[in-house]
This record gives sequence, structure tokens and C-alpha cells, in this order.
Amino acid sequence: MSANEDFFTFGTNDGHIGTRTKPWKAVDGTSYRVSFAWFPLNSDGTPDMRGNPQFTGKNTNYIQGAGYVINQGAEWTKLAGEAPRQRIATILVIWPTNKSGAVDASRLNDFEVKPWIISSEKYKNLDSNNREFPFSQHDLTIKCEEGGGQFQKLAFLPCKENLIRTLISKSVEPEDKTNEKAMASAHAAKAMVNRIVEEVASVASSIQDHVGRVMSIQQIREKMTGNGAPGQGPAAGGNFQASAGDISSIVGGLLDD
Repeated sequence: MSANEDFFTFGTNDGHIGTRTKPWKAVDGTSYRVSFAWFPLNSDGTPDMRGNPQFTGKNTNYIQGAGYVINQGAEWTKLAGEAPRQRIATILVIWPTNKSGAVDASRLNDFEVKPWIISSEKYKNLDSNNREFPFSQHDLTIKCEEGGGQFQKLAFLPCKENLIRTLISKSVEPEDKTNEKAMASAHAAKAMVNRIVEEVASVASSIQDHVGRVMSIQQIREKMTGNGAPGQGPAAGGNFQASAGDISSIVGGLLDD
């Protein structure tokens, strides 16, 4: 929720009510630029990007009527009728891009923070990418081939820099406090970092629900008979906004890859 949406009433600024954060999925024939965003925090509240981003995962089964359920043993496997599969989650910032797939600096503040659910095979692929181009230092371009959306057939290409890291570096106020342009740029960058941190925390609070639900055999049987459907975590929101002019001055010439 943006700053001017902190307060709402019926029919005004209430479009977020009842919405839910859905895991990110790529669309056929589309390229994306993403930052891995789930890091521990430093004492100043900024992401600690000295290490690797965080993931979580469980062995799960998809059961009709119950959704993804965490497999807790042989009884769950028997009920599902197949062996469990690993379901892994992390959190991404998806940056706005133009038609050519490059980041649109004029809309940088329109980023989204989403959980991303992947298989163990994709995790291993990402691990290989991260070893050569650490995700704490490089964003990732993700390309979904035509017809690849259903099964998320994706190609991964590293970017020159990491936009979250760039924002953090740009959020430091200049020594010359009378430089209004530099001060505005620093404040805009800080606002965006704060918003990212806030939205990541919101998504992280319910990310286990996206991986799978802990359910007893009796609860699963009840769902299979039509007595309800699995829920999802709440929608993420942010309270900070930066102007397009300030944002453009933040990124400068760093978006040419």
C-alpha cells in the first residue's frame, strides 16, 4: 500500500482489500529482470548482501481439493498415491521493463515483491548461476520461451549489477547537505529500500503457506470431499514512494545491460 493509501474507505483506495500475494510465474514469450531479495538484515535495517539469498523448501504432494500438502510420512505418501517432490521458495523483486526487456527507469517504483516457487532442478540451475555471478551482486534476466509458460521453461542470464545493492549505495546522504538534488536522490533510494524490506518481510511471513500446508490425514480427507480449499498468505504492501525524477537520478547509466 502506498503512502496515500494508508487510509481508505468504501470505493476509494480499497482495491488492495481481499487481494492475495500470488507466487510469481513467467508468461510465454516474456523477459524479466529480477533481484533476489530475501536476505538477513543489517543493524541499520538494510539487507545484508554479503552472502547468498535465503530459500525455504519442503517435500510436498499436490492433492486435489487440498492443494500442496507437506508430506509427513508414509501415510501422506499413500494418500497422495505418489512420492513427494521438493517444493522450494524464495522472494524476488520483479522490476518494470520496457518492450525490449530493459529496466524502465521512469517506472522503477512500480516493482513487485513476490514469492517464487521452484523445483529442485531449477534450484540446482540457479546454484550454478550463483556460483559464477552471485545473486547478491547481480540481478537475473529470466526469459520464458514461447509456449514455455505452462511448465515454466526458463532461461537465466546474469545482469551487470544488482539494483537493490545499487539503491542501498545510493541511499547514503552526501556530505554536502546543501546539494538538494543529491539529497533528494538519497532519500528516494532510501525510501525504495525501506519499501522492499517491508514487502519482503510481509511475503516471508506467509511464505510457508505457498510451499505447502501442514495437514493431518483427517484434514486432507475432509478437503478431498469438498469441505473447503487451501488459503494463501496476505498481500504484501509498502508505505514508501519516490518520484520518477528522483528514481531516474538514482539509477543513472547503470541500466544499459
